[in-house]
Amino acid sequence: MRTETLELSKQKKTTLILCVLFPVAINIMLCISLKYRYESYLLPRIDVYGISRWQLIFKEQTILYFSEICHIIAGALVFESFNSEMKNNSWMLIATSEYRRKVVISKFTAVAFDLLVIFISDYVTLTAAGIITGVKDPWDAGLFFKGFFIQLSSACMYAAFYIFLVAFTKKLSWVLPSSIAFMLLDITMYYGKGFNYRFNYFIPSLYVSHNSLSTWTEASVITGFSAVSVLVLLFISGRMLRKNCDIRS
Repeated sequence: MRTETLELSKQKKTTLILCVLFPVAINIMLCISLKYRYESYLLPRIDVYGISRWQLIFKEQTILYFSEICHIIAGALVFESFNSEMKNNSWMLIATSEYRRKVVISKFTAVAFDLLVIFISDYVTLTAAGIITGVKDPWDAGLFFKGFFIQLSSACMYAAFYIFLVAFTKKLSWVLPSSIAFMLLDITMYYGKGFNYRFNYFIPSLYVSHNSLSTWTEASVITGFSAVSVLVLLFISGRMLRKNCDIRS
C-alpha cells in the first residue's frame, strides 16, 4: 500500500474534491429537472416505460450523460497520474528505478480509488435526489448495488485500457482524445437505439450505460468481464513498461 499511497499523494489536492463535487453537481441539476417534470410528465408515463420509480430516477440522470462522461473521467485521471511526473521531469527517474515494476498497479489503484469516491458520491446524492423529488417506493438496494458495481467495474476497465494505451503507444497525448471519442461513440450507439435498448455483450465500452436496466445475469457478465480485462490489460501494460518506459507527452 505504500506505493499506492505515494501515487495518491502526487495527485493535485483538488482531485478528490472534484471527485465528490462533480456527481453532486450532476445530481443537483437532476433535482432541478425532476422538480418540473416528475409528477406532471414522467410519472404518467412510467407504465409505458415498464420501470420502477427508482429506475425512473436513473433514467432521468441519462439526460445529463453522466455514465458516458465516465470515459472522460477515467481518461483524465489516468492522464493526470502520468502527467504529474512528465511535467516535473521525474518520469525518467521512475524509468530507471525499481519502482517501474510497480508503477502500473500503483497508478491503477490510485485511479480506482478516485473512481470509487466518484460513484459513492453519485449514488448517495442520487438517493437524496429521489427522496427530495418524492419517490414513494422503498429504496431499492438491489438496483443501487447492481448499478454501482456495474459502473465502478466498467470505469476501472476503461482506466486500465487507457493505461494500456499509454504503455502501448508511449504517448500520453492519446489518452484524452481517445476518451472523448469513446464517449461520443457510446452516446451515438446507446441513445440512437432508444430507451428500450437490447443489451450487447460484445460492446464493452457501453457497459457503463447499462447500470439501471440490466438483469443480475448481465451485471455478472459485465463485472466478470471487466475484472478479467483489468487483470489482462494491467499485466500487458506492466510488461511493456518494464521493457520500455520511454513515454512522451
